Order: sequence, then structure tokens, then C-alpha cells
Amino acid sequence: MQHILTCMDYDKRIRPHFNEGRPTVVDVDISLNDMSPINDITMDFSVDFFLRQRWEEPRLAYNTSSNTNMITLSYEQVHFFWVPDSYLTKEKMAFLHTVSVPNMLLRISPQGAVLFSQRIAATVKCKLKYSKYPMDSQTCRIQLESFAHTRDEIVLRWFGESVEYSTELSDGIPNFDITKVSAGNCTSIYSTGSYSCLYVDIYLKRNLLSYMLHMYIPTTLVVLMSFVSCWLDPTAVPARTSLSIASLLVITMQAITYQERTPMVSYIRALDVWLLMCIIFVVASALEFATVNTMLERDKRKLAKRQGREARRNRHTSKKTNQENVELDDTSDTDVSVPKRTRTPGKRARQIDIVARFVTILGFLAFIILYWMSYVDS
Repeated sequence: MQHILTCMDYDKRIRPHFNEGRPTVVDVDISLNDMSPINDITMDFSVDFFLRQRWEEPRLAYNTSSNTNMITLSYEQVHFFWVPDSYLTKEKMAFLHTVSVPNMLLRISPQGAVLFSQRIAATVKCKLKYSKYPMDSQTCRIQLESFAHTRDEIVLRWFGESVEYSTELSDGIPNFDITKVSAGNCTSIYSTGSYSCLYVDIYLKRNLLSYMLHMYIPTTLVVLMSFVSCWLDPTAVPARTSLSIASLLVITMQAITYQERTPMVSYIRALDVWLLMCIIFVVASALEFATVNTMLERDKRKLAKRQGREARRNRHTSKKTNQENVELDDTSDTDVSVPKRTRTPGKRARQIDIVARFVTILGFLAFIILYWMSYVDS
């Protein structure tokens, strides 16, 4: 190989086909090895993949009498040759694997066809949209383009099947399921010119099971538990107060935990709507108890005042009548002392409880149906 480089006056600083005045065509394919979970806070993910690039280099064509069709060079010899200046546009951090040696491969055929393969680990940005969180679907893109050479100098295009990946790739992403992986061509335009680029789109569907177990089912049970207050006796003030406060505290803690797991956004998310409505139902249950308790206490005070007035009236009447009229007055007073409209103190409060039992449950059931119909994809 050193003989070829010397005899052909090879200069790695000059790209292939430069002297011919045409661009260098680089065929690219990617093999995805592994992916890490999508980070909802930092909006990124890590991916491990093989990047393979192929191009024609007439200056490296050689004659051989051996049975070997390709020359495979070690990583130490790669720096003697021209290689494309491809880079990942959306990467936050990336490195080449070096265990046990730098994972690079360079092969040259007798016709001058060059294969350059690298194993890369990168942390890539992924712009997430949370309007339907956690029933959302996301698309994360890996984009590759030339750093210094415009489309007039280097053209990137996909080779063969473009992207290879195993069906087990989703195993490394417990919070998402990979629904599809597609590839395409693009052009990046900057002030310095137009650059050829390639992209891989990874379509993801969030796994809803963990949210059902840790968020939706617990909050639903808490709301239903707060409705139990309507079924307790209105006079059971300590029990109903404790139940309302405990339900509100649990819902609040769930909301705080949820906020810590997701970034702050300027729009309303699906889970925001769920938690807000759960809080409203719990607070409504507490307000219903406060209303019932207030009415019950007011009825008790009214009854006490009425009984006091009747007692004073009876004592006053007994002083002015004789013994014969006392018996008649006693019978008359008995009918007056317990009017029909005050037979049962707190009757209206109990009626409100009965109505609230059905209104709260039916209202929450209607909300659940509308919520899932609105946010779950068909």
C-alpha cells in the first residue's frame, strides 16, 4: 500500500474526482446497535451504531496477483487516506469506541472502491412535543452531513437498505416502543452554501402501561375515595374532614411528582388536564361536605332557638290558665312544639348528599370517557 501511495503521487488533502471537476459521491448505510431510553427532561437519547461510507477512489486502484480481492487496513493507517468529513448535526456528545482498539475499518478494492466503517456512540437531541403526553408519539432524527464540502463537492446518498436494526432495539427503550424507522435525503442551507445530508427518522410510541399503573389508576382511586365522603353520615365531621384532606394531599403529591419528571412547557399537556380535573373533583367533594356541614349546623341552631321559644311560651301560658285549661293547653302545645317542617333536623343536608353521590360519580365517569376519546389515537 505504501508503494501505491508513493507511485500514484496520492495526496489525501485532495478529494476523489477533484481533478475531473465532478463531486465525490459517498454511499452511506447505518446499522443501529443499541438505543438508550428517551430523556424527557433533557430531550435527548443515546445511540450506538455503525457508520459505513463507500466511495470510488481511482487513485487507489491497483493490480494484484493474490487471491485477496480487498486490502484491509488497520486503524493506524487510516490517517494516510482521504475520508469524508461527515458529522452528526444534532449530536450533543459523541465518541468512537476504542476497546480493545479503535473501532475503525478501511478496505480498498483493486478497482479503487473504498469502504470506511466506524462504530460511534452519540447523544442526540430529540425535540419532543408533549401536548398529548403520555399518549404521545415522537419522531427522533439522526442527521448526517458534510462539514466543509458543499453539494458541488460531496454528495451523500443512501446505500442498499439504508438502515439496519434489530427488532430487539426497543428493549433498550422501556418508556417507548419503536413503530418504524425510515431514511431520506435532505439539503442543509447555510450562509456558506448548500450541503448534502442524510437522515434517519425513528418513530416512537410512548408505553402507557407504567403511567396507568403509577398515575391514572392511583389518582382515579383517590378521587373515588373522596366521593365516599358523600356516603358518610353528615354528623361524622372528623371522618369526612380527614378523608377530604387526605385525598387532596395525595393528588397534590402526584402532581408534584409528575412535574419533576417532565420539563416545563408553555402549553397544556394531556396529563395536566387529568390531574387538574382530579383536583377539581376532590375539591368539589370537600366543598360539598362544607356546604352540608354548614346547613346541618344552621338547622341545629334554628331547632334549638325554636325549642327555646316554645318552652318559654309554655311556661308563660301555664301561669295564666287554670288547672282545667292546663290539660287542654298541654295537648295544644304538643302539636305546636313539633311542627312538621322541623321534624327532621338536617333533612336538606342529607338530600344534598344523596344528589352529590350520583352527580360526582356520573360527572367523573363522563370526564373519563371524554378524556380518553380526545387523547388516545385511533
